[in-house]
Amino acid sequence: MKIRLIATAALMAAAGSSHALSLTAIDAARTAGTLKEVVIFGASAQTPMLAAYLKNVPCNGAADYDEFWNDAAGKSFRAYSCTMTAASGYPVGTKLLVIKRDKDGSIYGVNQVANNTAGQSMVVAAADCSAYNHAATPAATCGTTTAVTPIAGISDVEPALFSKKFKVGAVANQFLNQPDPATADDTGNLWTVPTAAALSGLDIASAGQTIFGVAVSKVLRNALQNAQGLTVNSDADADTPSLPRAFIAGALAGFVRGGPVANFANWSAVTGVAADNVKNVVVCRRTRGSGTQAVSNAFFLEMGPLLDTSVGMLAPKASGAAANTDGTPVSGLVVNEGAGTGDVETCLATTHVNDYALGVVTREKDPLVNGKSYRFVKIDGAAPKQAQARLGAYPFVYTSSMQWRKTTNAPDAQTKSFLIGIRANAVTSNKISLYASSEAKGGLLASPHKWQVATDTCGTATDADDAIFGSCVERIDVGDTTYNPAPHVYGGAAYKTTSVAPLHLVK
Repeated sequence: MKIRLIATAALMAAAGSSHALSLTAIDAARTAGTLKEVVIFGASAQTPMLAAYLKNVPCNGAADYDEFWNDAAGKSFRAYSCTMTAASGYPVGTKLLVIKRDKDGSIYGVNQVANNTAGQSMVVAAADCSAYNHAATPAATCGTTTAVTPIAGISDVEPALFSKKFKVGAVANQFLNQPDPATADDTGNLWTVPTAAALSGLDIASAGQTIFGVAVSKVLRNALQNAQGLTVNSDADADTPSLPRAFIAGALAGFVRGGPVANFANWSAVTGVAADNVKNVVVCRRTRGSGTQAVSNAFFLEMGPLLDTSVGMLAPKASGAAANTDGTPVSGLVVNEGAGTGDVETCLATTHVNDYALGVVTREKDPLVNGKSYRFVKIDGAAPKQAQARLGAYPFVYTSSMQWRKTTNAPDAQTKSFLIGIRANAVTSNKISLYASSEAKGGLLASPHKWQVATDTCGTATDADDAIFGSCVERIDVGDTTYNPAPHVYGGAAYKTTSVAPLHLVK
């Protein structure tokens, strides 16, 4: 009997792995023209959501699913493959490979799609990857890239936000959320801000809501706990310290400095320890073009004109480790910029683990799950948790978008249906509840128009998943018509959503 059971288990394991696409199977399907290879660029914060959806819907479980990363950390590129066991745009049995570029964030999911230009994408093939192992995650690492024009893009905020102009220092009409136009993308083309016509040529709609948080180094978290009478070094929710929103905004804008520097606030204002006035303020942030950085700009800097940098205010892109955008030195401040979410995590948990450091990270990352040495703090006493965020009690919440071209390089009918499936269904309250990854589900909310029971209101959620993952709030502006998706209907009236508007309770 024991021999028979062992043999049966071995057969079941072999049967389960047979559905997965090895690198050689991917090569063969590509050669035969039967591989559906979908390349998506954009927001690194949305990758856990994409992975959870692909694993749970078209790939229908781990036995039918593999991940491929660019290296052991997978901060720049990831890919997902399976022989589809559930129809989703493509029929059951389709050999699917989805390649997601995280490197440099949302801007590659906006500019490259709107302008129909290429960016570097990971090559998933036996000749370009390490040895395949279905039992491991990743199943292989693939270090080769090639220039590819993506079929779709994902961004943390609507594409129009990346084309808004602001005054930076004494210079007006600067694109604060765009890379420097004098620099080139990684295919060698100078950055070109999408025109209004290019943006209107995109099929854009919201994908779901993302909860953002302020993360700090553990040494700073502990100092704040001590100042606020909490148990030091405790990870209990009750011991999560808080920072004032005004203080965070000042730190991110360059108005909080160590040293001490005359006329500037310092860490002692929040730790209560006079000697902390000499500690540098370390800002771990993303580069221009990052959706997370655009969200940080919108929430903390409120997207208004910046003061002249010669008097000390930092634009959200610094040149060098501690310099204003005009190159003048900054005393008591260290700015560490990175292309991806993982770079901010590394800054907080490794590079500046012993410093007082802070940065913005989406709540789809959880250091209590991934074991990294940083922690989230409250903002004005509100915790970055779904229970508070869905009600508007925690306001650092923004709506992501997914887009593709309507005409040239538009997806074919099957691919479009597959993409619509992701955009419409990946972040419903029901799907979030099914995701096995606590990281992926912890930072997501279903938009108010995606509730399981559309007619319910916030106080009368009859569906269990809506009561946990269904958002009651949205950023809407009746006067703003620049954000396409189609209007959502709340309370009988149609409203556009826009990231520069305040939150409204709409259910």
